Amino acid sequence: MARVCSRKRHASKSDRLLGVPSMAISLNTRSENADFSFAARFARKLALFLLQNASLLLKVSPLNVNIPALPEDQIKGVFVAKQGSAQLIETFEKRVDPRDNVYYWLAGETLAADTEETTDSDTAALKRGLITITPIHYDLTRYCVMADLNEAIKDLF
Repeated sequence: MARVCSRKRHASKSDRLLGVPSMAISLNTRSENADFSFAARFARKLALFLLQNASLLLKVSPLNVNIPALPEDQIKGVFVAKQGSAQLIETFEKRVDPRDNVYYWLAGETLAADTEETTDSDTAALKRGLITITPIHYDLTRYCVMADLNEAIKDLF
């Protein structure tokens, strides 16, 4: 649930810019022994749902999907949620690939804001045991300041 440009959402955004419907799916765990079997089944089910509902698919932007790392019988449902406002605490691990090339792996953690506990955000819903689906878009333009900024800089050049 990293913010603006996580690796998974970057791939999803790239697909969408190419006209390919996309979704980015994460299992909410850092465990190296995580069981992804339910997440894989849900991803397949969601992909089939989107393909079978082509009219919806044309309206949908990339989907950011987060799945709680819980046994399937403890997951409480699916919730379409807004993106939460978590903070990424960046740390990097120095690693070496099989060809002895050094690289750095982003290994930080995401901390949810205290205000996220009672909202309809993806972070809060995930904590409540819900699968979250967030339709995302990438126009980060602050339209509300464009006119004032344009007026302020008109004599700059």
